[in-house]
Amino acid sequence: MLNNFWQSIHESKLASPTAIRNCPTLCGTLQEIEILNHVAHLCITQLPATGQSRILTPRQSEVLELVADGKSVQDISVLLDRKPATVDKHLRGARDTLGVETTAQAVRKASVLNQIFVLDNSALPGPE
Repeated sequence: MLNNFWQSIHESKLASPTAIRNCPTLCGTLQEIEILNHVAHLCITQLPATGQSRILTPRQSEVLELVADGKSVQDISVLLDRKPATVDKHLRGARDTLGVETTAQAVRKASVLNQIFVLDNSALPGPE
């Protein structure tokens, strides 16, 4: 299908974006490609990052998620029924694991590496 698409562009000299938008056949194909691109992007962003040799513990992930939600160490210690020093220990461990210096950097890197705020696919409603 894509070969036909590019061949029709080449043969009909429809190289300009305006000409492509004005052609219903090509415009429909471009919309399909754009939709496929978005779906592929969403699928890829949910994949676990490769090259990461160390993974956060569940508690480190939980604490980083709470920090990302704007909670303070004191708030987290109350929510998790732990001492503030324990929360600090988990944050320090997360920073060490991720190889960063600040908690903000740890939140950012853990998010990019899909180690926090990971969707549980079993909790999502499936097709009926």
